[in-house]
Amino acid sequence: MESSKRFNIYRIIKEGLFIHEEQIIKSLKITPDVPSTKGVHWTLSGIEERELQSDSNETLNIIFGELIQYREKDQFERLDRKVKQIKSYFVDDNIITRRMFLYIPKYSGIILEQVPSRDEVASRNYLVKLINKGLQLLLIPGNCTIETISDLRKISAKIKELNEITFIQASITPSNPIYNPIWHKLDESLRSRNAERLTISERARMSSNEGLKTKIKECLDEGENLNYSSDRSYSILDAGFMMALDGYGQATIKGRALG
Repeated sequence: MESSKRFNIYRIIKEGLFIHEEQIIKSLKITPDVPSTKGVHWTLSGIEERELQSDSNETLNIIFGELIQYREKDQFERLDRKVKQIKSYFVDDNIITRRMFLYIPKYSGIILEQVPSRDEVASRNYLVKLINKGLQLLLIPGNCTIETISDLRKISAKIKELNEITFIQASITPSNPIYNPIWHKLDESLRSRNAERLTISERARMSSNEGLKTKIKECLDEGENLNYSSDRSYSILDAGFMMALDGYGQATIKGRALG
């Protein structure tokens, strides 16, 4: 019986103006091993580049590979039944865990296999360390990070429970790029200003009983339904918040519900 596999979806954030998809592909192919603890290392294996046809007849370039955690020397014990004794033996480069991953350059997406009882954050962190090691070997300035793609519907439901929004903060980086009408102009502004990161925040006046005048709830509705208004103008913080939700930064929102 075949066992089912589960995967997590992430997005690669490029923190540097000189990093492009082609360089990340090269990085995956040449990256050296990265040690984690004494005798334990992480590496990439079986990197393969393929072209796949989607249901909409779109040709996608996809990179397949495995993220490997291994121990340089491992000691095992086994029972020798002939002499009724336990004997020790050593194995070089013993695999501790292996996880399949796919990189989709066009969408800067990483799909990483889940492994039961393993630390998801550690695997994600070492995958990005390996990519950055390869970029260093290619002499490309900048780094990459990997961010979880937000569940827009769950976040939208939480925010819509708020009667008032009292605080918004967003720290964003230029996109890869991926077009979104809500934050496209803000993204263009970051690029035209040669900015690597923008951090902005707003807090409602304490003397007022009202929250911030924001259209975030409307933006969330548009994002959920993919029904963007062509004539709507978006404030810099509303756009920044939605840009962070799409994986290009971090955002915080606070408010009051039922008093």
